[in-house]
Amino acid sequence: MEMRKNKDKTFIEIMEECRNHSKEALWAYILALRRPDIIAPERYLKAVFTCPLRVKSQVFTDAIDYWEQLSLHHFETVFLYLGDEKKRYQYLHYLEHIRLAWSYLSPKVADVLDKLIGESSLSEELNDRELAYRYEVYKKLACEYKEYVDEWLNSEKAVNQGEEEAGEDNGCA
Repeated sequence: MEMRKNKDKTFIEIMEECRNHSKEALWAYILALRRPDIIAPERYLKAVFTCPLRVKSQVFTDAIDYWEQLSLHHFETVFLYLGDEKKRYQYLHYLEHIRLAWSYLSPKVADVLDKLIGESSLSEELNDRELAYRYEVYKKLACEYKEYVDEWLNSEKAVNQGEEEAGEDNGCA
């Protein structure tokens, strides 16, 4: 059997690997494929979180092609958008489904999403120094997220079998 990178698989193939792992992994993956409950005014929010999970399509434009066109700036914009506590709360249900799916696929990505969900907000009450620090934290999380998702997309196993350690050092400053 020819091994292919995750980015070259269809979401049906990813579903099959999840099903072979566990019913829970399959259910988490299926729930993560849906869109947020509310339409995101931040146009890249859905692309950043859902496209890598949808991978190749035989019917529509490949989500992975769209993903690969996004720059780090797009990821930073989405993560900073979610730095607003009220906005993050609006998408919390969606983000928790995405995080749960990644907990089966890549613990590194799930770890970044845990940090995003639990991160302090970019509050107006912060002084300039604290606000600058918080911006850098969100930008670093965006960089790590993109790096770890790209790593998963280029691996051949969709479901992590316990080989991956969460939170390894990376190139994000």
